Amino acid sequence: MLRLWVYSILLMLFISCQSAPKPEVDQSLSKPKDYGSPEIVLQFDEIRSPTFSEDGKFLAFVHWNESLKNPQIFEWDLTNNSLRQITHQVGRITEVRYLPQRAGVVYTSTTDEDKENPSFLRSFLYPDENNVEVLNTEIYSSKLDGSDIRRYTQNSGFDGGIALHPLKGEMIYSSKRGPFHILKKSNFNGTSATIVSSGKWRDESPKFSPNGNQIAWIRERDNQKSLLVSPAKYPLISKDITPEAYDILDFDWHPDSQWIVFSAKQKESSYYQLYLYHLQLGCVLPITVEAGNALEPVFHPDGKSVYYVIERADRYRLLKTSYLPIASCEAKK
Repeated sequence: MLRLWVYSILLMLFISCQSAPKPEVDQSLSKPKDYGSPEIVLQFDEIRSPTFSEDGKFLAFVHWNESLKNPQIFEWDLTNNSLRQITHQVGRITEVRYLPQRAGVVYTSTTDEDKENPSFLRSFLYPDENNVEVLNTEIYSSKLDGSDIRRYTQNSGFDGGIALHPLKGEMIYSSKRGPFHILKKSNFNGTSATIVSSGKWRDESPKFSPNGNQIAWIRERDNQKSLLVSPAKYPLISKDITPEAYDILDFDWHPDSQWIVFSAKQKESSYYQLYLYHLQLGCVLPITVEAGNALEPVFHPDGKSVYYVIERADRYRLLKTSYLPIASCEAKK
């Protein structure tokens, strides 16, 4: 307990005292008009899977450093600018989501896969038929103090990419069965699991729209990643909404359920950048020109900013941009 307390204090000091380096710009890209530079909001490395509580006052994320044997879940209190560690898993945690009303967290971990599949202990990652490395994880939940750990899935292989319905007690997640990834729906506790999308491709990273009416996800097929959307009815009826010439990596919904922010790479760029996309109007608006990969975007619940992970030289930091030129699209209505 003392060690955790000391570690938390050191993290807080690191956040408050370290001078903030300026975000770097990809010089091969033109800055959008009235471009607003992003800011680094947490001054330490190796941050992945950022996710906000419903009220926007807390942000959970997966973090790793040399003092941790495996990546763990941390929570940042934006009001008090304080950090605390939630989990102390033996396995490797890869993603996190808040349960409704911040009743706890749901996450993916290798903990039981490592025990049940000893070969994975020697090599956490294994290639599928397309030589894409997949981490074998199960889905769990716990309280915010890390207690009351519950395992939701009981399958060998990958289960992850968790999406919790904002209004109902159900979740959708990606599951690797054989050479393909399918989408499955279940209750929050993992019971009554059914397949809702399957085929000879890789479906992953599902997310419900904030109003609960739609669900979007990434489909990888023939080495190309596309953004699909469907009404939140089952089985899912997929519609490809990918703007032309974009290879989409990940995304998030705006609180109004009309806009999406996505991470994608275009031919003229060396890196993945972030773009706003209006589903009905078709506007695509660049919001970053990073000299590094802009990944895992997540809207603040107030809809006024996007937080995202920037990857440079195998380091991952959390940035924030308030440059959301939504009006420039809506003026064209």
